[in-house]
Amino acid sequence: MSQVTTFVDGNPGTGVVGTVLAASWLNGIQAEINNVLSAAGITPSTGSSTQLRDAIQALTRIKLQANTTLYVATTGSDTTGTGTSGNPFATLTTAWNYAVGSLDLNGYNLTFQLANGTYAAQTVTGNLHGYTGQTITVIGNTSTPASVIIAGTSAVAVSAVRATPFIIRSMKITSTGTAGTFSTGGIGILSMQGSNVSFGNIEFGACGYAHLYASSNASIGTYATTASSVTYTVSGDAAYHMVGSDGGVCSNAGAAVTLSGTRAFTAFALASFGEVFSYSNTYTGSATGSRYLATLGGIISTNGGGASALPGNAAGTTSNGGQYV
Repeated sequence: MSQVTTFVDGNPGTGVVGTVLAASWLNGIQAEINNVLSAAGITPSTGSSTQLRDAIQALTRIKLQANTTLYVATTGSDTTGTGTSGNPFATLTTAWNYAVGSLDLNGYNLTFQLANGTYAAQTVTGNLHGYTGQTITVIGNTSTPASVIIAGTSAVAVSAVRATPFIIRSMKITSTGTAGTFSTGGIGILSMQGSNVSFGNIEFGACGYAHLYASSNASIGTYATTASSVTYTVSGDAAYHMVGSDGGVCSNAGAAVTLSGTRAFTAFALASFGEVFSYSNTYTGSATGSRYLATLGGIISTNGGGASALPGNAAGTTSNGGQYV
């Protein structure tokens, strides 16, 4: 293939002849690109304009050779951190972005270990390369969860947006803000746009709007660390504990839930254009407020648990096509 260093536009007025590209040169470029795609295991497609980028990323990713832990600490750095225990990242957001952009799971599990301390709001976005059902875990302190705090200040504490399914456990989560919109916070864990978040051994502190919020075809559900045990604590108030909205599904099942003191809710569960599943749970402590609100076609299911299956001191309500079953 002959070398073309600079292409020139033709100009009949000045007699400049434009660059003529021979078929052999174009075929050579196409062959070079196809070889890169082939090495990355990508079949060329005329419907995509990102295949070369994807192939280069795949070929330059670090393939995991064992179950791996990326470390995060308030003393770490998002600029110079590498995710090792000796040189951690400063935020979960950066650690996740690094994993999305640089790692190939290659069949292995990945853990994000947060050291003790208080972190600002975190966002988890994007799919991990090579994910085929491995266990992805975000974990704090298993002995004293409140030693690791993610606190959203007028922001969602933990947001999962179009993210690979993951488990979050062993930490405390709080969020200020009362509007209930994603931009102004008030939400502890938000799962949206197809994300799937599991949680366990979490202490939910005060959240201005909701401790758990699933929206736009995403889900949040309890996760058991053993075959028979799901535990978590609610130590702070919120307008709602569980929200399923706009196609989202929020669930807790088979959980031992401790309501520390008497917690106050507008309603313990809210389903609006979404679903809430809550059954086979045991609750320690008490709560004030309505037990549930199902509206705008939302469904709250307690698997036949009855009108008093959820915490609260006032009857639940349905409206505008909402159902409680």
